Amino acid sequence: MYLAHIPVNHHLRPLYRALAGLSGVFLVVLGIYGLIETSGHELFAREDLPTVLGMQFNPFGAGMFLVFGIVVLALTALGRNIDHLGNFWVGQILVLIAMFELAFLRTDLNLLGFNMAAVIVTMVVGLVVLTASLYLKVGPDRPHDEHHDDRDVQHPRERV
Repeated sequence: MYLAHIPVNHHLRPLYRALAGLSGVFLVVLGIYGLIETSGHELFAREDLPTVLGMQFNPFGAGMFLVFGIVVLALTALGRNIDHLGNFWVGQILVLIAMFELAFLRTDLNLLGFNMAAVIVTMVVGLVVLTASLYLKVGPDRPHDEHHDDRDVQHPRERV
């Protein structure tokens, strides 16, 4: 598959799962508060937008945060490697959205009405979700003495 070097059953998995969950809660709270503050504006408005926790975005951006937050919370609650795969892609999408908005920040293509603070927060939350996903992979329990396959070229078994 992809990224074969991802740790399985990492000992800090509960911490990373909590970080992903907190990121989801933050996105949900930001989305709800953003929808309340931006109500009455056009869906893709770019001017005269209110600030929400120091960030500026339009109702579509607030709805996007709410949807991504619900998805991250649902994936984190499900677990069983679904959180690993789902949060991996959600984190990448958030980072790409932040990069897109950064590239078109002061143009007519700023579809979400972001300011620089919103770009930074989106990038940081996306990276936290992405990083957490890399440590959420679960596999079968193995004893501490690792068994190496003879076909494993990264760690060949030494012959005695």
